[in-house]
Amino acid sequence: MWKGTAKKAGLSFRLEAEESLPSVMLGNMDAIRKIISNLTGNAVKYTDHGGITLRFFSEAILPESQVSSHPEAKYPPYITESSTISPPPPIIFGMEIADTGVGIAPEDLDRVFLTFERGLMQSALSYEGTGLGLAIVKDLAEAMQGSVRRESTPGKGSLFTVRIPQKVQDPSPVGRRSDWSAVSPRTEPFASILAPDAKVLEVDDNEFKWQDMCEFLKPTLIRADDVESGREAMEMLEIREYDMIFMDIMMPEMDGAETLRRVREAHLADDTPVIALTADALAGTKERLINAGFTDYLSKPVSMREIGELLLRHLGDRVRLIRDPSFRKFPEEQQPELSEKLLPFHIHLEDALELDSGSVDNLRMRAEHFLNYKEELEYLTGPAPSAGKNETPIPAEALFHFAHSLKSAAKSIGARDLSVLAAYMERHRNEEMLLIRMLPVLEVEYETVYLGEKTLLDALDTFISCAEETHS
Repeated sequence: MWKGTAKKAGLSFRLEAEESLPSVMLGNMDAIRKIISNLTGNAVKYTDHGGITLRFFSEAILPESQVSSHPEAKYPPYITESSTISPPPPIIFGMEIADTGVGIAPEDLDRVFLTFERGLMQSALSYEGTGLGLAIVKDLAEAMQGSVRRESTPGKGSLFTVRIPQKVQDPSPVGRRSDWSAVSPRTEPFASILAPDAKVLEVDDNEFKWQDMCEFLKPTLIRADDVESGREAMEMLEIREYDMIFMDIMMPEMDGAETLRRVREAHLADDTPVIALTADALAGTKERLINAGFTDYLSKPVSMREIGELLLRHLGDRVRLIRDPSFRKFPEEQQPELSEKLLPFHIHLEDALELDSGSVDNLRMRAEHFLNYKEELEYLTGPAPSAGKNETPIPAEALFHFAHSLKSAAKSIGARDLSVLAAYMERHRNEEMLLIRMLPVLEVEYETVYLGEKTLLDALDTFISCAEETHS
């Protein structure tokens, strides 16, 4: 992913890793990916020639007191402080991103992590961007009790170093990179799932999310009902029986966990598998949700393959597998050209294609659903207030829920920057003034991606039209 970003900018990319790094650590992998993505993206933006080096390392163990209060660094439920088998000691996981770019002037070094300060820095005036990338990096690192250090020489380049305390699950060293097993992504389309006798209930307060799920389930012939709240779910369960329930975790009024608790207490679905839908990709999430009573979970954005595997796992003999003759994969030879077209719109096509094995139809569906967010965003931003009229303040809770929903929608189409911005707003749900200041930035980024998705839809329509003419 990061090598491709550098390569497209005509830069070299070098990845280094200490051989002594533990094989498996417990932490917020999604946040760490966002840190790396922001720092490498920032390095590429300010580097005209030369290259980028990303290095992973570990350092001396911190005293337990410095990491024990960090929620993402807790031991999973099956490993406790009182376990007879002592867990491996925590470490400092570090990463360095070095570039050969323009560098940062000494007077600007103290301002690089400040929100909205980029436009005031002389060394950044000729480059595009919102200036939020490094502020987000600092915010993410500090949320994990970590730190970020910067060093720079104007005209020679910059070095950013991130250190984050991590629990260790498997202390065996990763070894030399040349010995790592090459893992290739699954590219074959998942066989179609048929379960015409099954009934499922989708519980999600976001209309676009359950539309996605309904589209995924349509080819399976599964009968699906959808409701928008925990209360409505309980009402449906009082009158109907279901073979499976998909439950969003974050909903207003009653969240998913509370809804499940009440459903079980009322004996409305004692033996029905309840699948948690969550955007939380932290280590230990599955264990936490299983302990809360959920049967299984899916991390948003979900793919057709994941849904198919889950249906097979929990519906067993009621599911039939057939080869999907209608599966249309976007041609690999056309991907580089389309990727180049979409990059100016901050869309990474490879992310979207990987999610559903290159399915043209799913790619199109996600793009169309993303465009539907425009209406809600326009409602939140609203027209400029008329002279002499007071502008009604936007409730922080409304901004939070919009950002929460947009985060996974943007991620599903490869809009990394927009997804990171939405996640940043989501984490600051209680800082109303910051959310209001961030909204215009989010709007600009959304509009950029919106235009890119329109370009993508045009390309997909052309491909589908040509494919249909060929087979007619």
